[in-house]
Amino acid sequence: MESSESTQAQSQPQPAPQDSVVSLLAWLEVHKKRLAIGGGVALVVIFVSMIVIQQQAEKERTASAALSDVRMPYSASGTLPPGTADALAKVASDHPGTHAAARALLLSAGVLFSEAKSAADYAAAEKRFAQIGQDYPESQWTPNAALGVAASLNAQGKTAEATAKYEEITKRFASSPIIAEAKLALAKLYETSKSEEAFKMYEDLMKENPNSVLSMEATMRQDDLLKAKPELAKLKQPATPPMTITPTPPQQPNVTPMTNRAAGATSATTQPVQIKLNSQTPTPGAPNAPAAPAAPAK
Repeated sequence: MESSESTQAQSQPQPAPQDSVVSLLAWLEVHKKRLAIGGGVALVVIFVSMIVIQQQAEKERTASAALSDVRMPYSASGTLPPGTADALAKVASDHPGTHAAARALLLSAGVLFSEAKSAADYAAAEKRFAQIGQDYPESQWTPNAALGVAASLNAQGKTAEATAKYEEITKRFASSPIIAEAKLALAKLYETSKSEEAFKMYEDLMKENPNSVLSMEATMRQDDLLKAKPELAKLKQPATPPMTITPTPPQQPNVTPMTNRAAGATSATTQPVQIKLNSQTPTPGAPNAPAAPAAPAK
C-alpha cells in the first residue's frame, strides 16, 4: 500500500518555478493590506524607539551638566561649602533615572557621612546610601552604596547590623573593587568576637593586596591583634618553608694492602705494579748471575 502511494506521489507533476512565483505574487496581492499595516507598525516601533533613545541621551547630558555645576571645593579647614549635600540631592531628584542622578545621590550621601557629628546624622547618610540600592539596583555605584550603608550602621554603634551588612557585601559583590575595603572593615569587627577569623582575613588581605596602603593597615592591625592574643601566632604562616638537611654519615676509607690506596681513589694506574723477578734465585753471599742477553732484533 505504501509503495503504491509513493508511486502515485512521484507520478504527480511537480509545480514549475514559474508557478511558484505566480503563487507568491497572488498571495502578496491578497494580503497586501495586512502586510502594509504590519510594515507600518514596525516602522512606528522603530521610530518611537529612536525618539526614546535620543530623549534618554539628552536627559543624560542635561543631568551630567547639572552635576558638574555643583562645585565641591574644599575650604582651608577641609570642609565643603554649606548646602553641598542638598545641591547634589536636588540634581538626583530633578533628573531621575539617569546615571548622573545615581552618582549625585552617592556623592550626597558621602558628604552627609563625612560631615556627620551625631548618630542622627549617620542615620541620614545611611538612608541616602540605601536609596541608591532601591532606586538604581543595577547601577555601577550600588556596591559603593552598600558599603556606605554598612559604614553608617557601624558609626551608629549598630555592630551586629553592620557586621551582617559587611558579610552580605563580601558575598554579593565579591568581584567588585570595593571588596578589599569591605573585608578590612569586617575583620576589624571580628577582632573581638572572631579573633581567629580576623587574623586570617588580615593575612589574606596582605597577600592579595601587596605594597598597598590597605595591606599596611592590615599588617598593623594583625600585629596589634597578635600582641593582645599571642596564641594566634600559630596561625601565622611562614613566608617560605624551612629547608630540611639530612646529614650524611662519614665514610671510612678502605685501604688495600696491594696498592696502599683508599678504595675508589683515582690514579693513572688502576692495577698494582707487577715486578717480574729472574727465574734464578740468587745465593746469599754469591755474586748475582749475569742478566740474560737480550734477543736480537729481527
